[in-house]
Amino acid sequence: MSPLAREKEKAGNIFLVYDFVEDSHVLMIYESNADKYYLTKEFLEFLKKNNLECAYIFSRELEKMNLMNFYDKIHEFNIVKGKLRFIRVGDLENIYKKVEKLSKERKIGILVDYGTFEKVKDKEAIVDFEKMIHKISDHTLSLVNADVDQILAKELMKIHDRVLIQSEKKIKISFTPSIKEVNVDVVSSKSIEHSLKKNIDIVIAALLYKEPMCGFDIIKTLVRRYNVVLSQGTIYPLLYNFEKEGLLRSEISRNNKTKIYIPTEEGREKLRKMLVEHLITLKNIESLITESLESSS
Repeated sequence: MSPLAREKEKAGNIFLVYDFVEDSHVLMIYESNADKYYLTKEFLEFLKKNNLECAYIFSRELEKMNLMNFYDKIHEFNIVKGKLRFIRVGDLENIYKKVEKLSKERKIGILVDYGTFEKVKDKEAIVDFEKMIHKISDHTLSLVNADVDQILAKELMKIHDRVLIQSEKKIKISFTPSIKEVNVDVVSSKSIEHSLKKNIDIVIAALLYKEPMCGFDIIKTLVRRYNVVLSQGTIYPLLYNFEKEGLLRSEISRNNKTKIYIPTEEGREKLRKMLVEHLITLKNIESLITESLESSS
């Protein structure tokens, strides 16, 4: 993924690809009005797909998300009791013992939402708690409000595989903590959607070259990776054409009886040629654009 622009201090319209499968331990820092449910649902879908139950740890009852509608195999653990708005070491130790016991009984993923707590009695306790839950589960998602103490936020970033910053304006910044200077791709979602629609045949070719899919899988992948929804009327005619040209063959899945599209032996070579030629074309166009930008600077 090549950067379209770089901003060292403040970025404009940021849109970055994100996929849970890539990383084990993810930290999400969100603004108060941001939509944290989208990422949470994606995490639950991942657990469900991999037959993992969910240990859902939340700060206060008032801030608990209703997640049972998305996944019924959820075990809820409340950190803070009553009206208190700060997290104590003892509370975390108590929760850890319960979750650890659960992890010995079944395979789990862990979702932690620290909520909008006012303060933490011991910042190191939060970091230690995160390190401990990483040891008992290979898949964790921790949600922290953007108002959290900055020192604590930095310490949490260091111990996670990936950090996602979610803005209330639907802006996402995704990066790995190991990167000292974070480069972000700056591009409007409108531009992403335009490019996808214009090159949808190449996009479909790339997805199917990687793995067999049904039409709905292609639509879901584009939503998850780019937050762009394309209609069945856009996707299926292209699949039918590819099949008619001998690039793809289809077969009915035994599980859900959907039609899966698979590259033929000859089609696989042709799809590869399409993708390679497209990349060469893009490189030439990119070179032209770079020359134009450099000449005007």
